[in-house]
Amino acid sequence: MTEWEFIDIYEDPEAKLAQVRLILEALDVAQLALIEKGAIKSYMLNDGQVHISRAYGSLSELNASRKEYEQLANRLIGKIEGRSTRFIPC
Repeated sequence: MTEWEFIDIYEDPEAKLAQVRLILEALDVAQLALIEKGAIKSYMLNDGQVHISRAYGSLSELNASRKEYEQLANRLIGKIEGRSTRFIPC
């Protein structure tokens, strides 16, 4: 199963966001291991129903993939919460 199939199991944006967050957590673990060892790393995600495995050859490849999933998570959050503006005091 691919990551996209894993995410598209559900129609609900909140459930999709939970799936994306699981992938991001797995990528974080793989990123730390890659930084630590400097070798080709892979991550595995197994939630009891679905098994995903993917290998990355470099840290920049892994970072690019993580960035894409972060952007997807932000789009899903936008669908769930709608558009909003936040004011942050200086």
